[in-house]
Amino acid sequence: RAGRYGSKFPNGEVTCLDGEDLPLLHSSLRSPSPILE
Repeated sequence: RAGRYGSKFPNGEVTCLDGEDLPLLHSSLRSPSPILE
């Protein structure tokens, strides 16, 4: 499960339902996060 922002559990885990989606997940995690306004 993903972490919860502002909680005592800010870190978490993420995976994909289909293994074929893992490369996209890995590349997404390597790229910078967009700044949210």
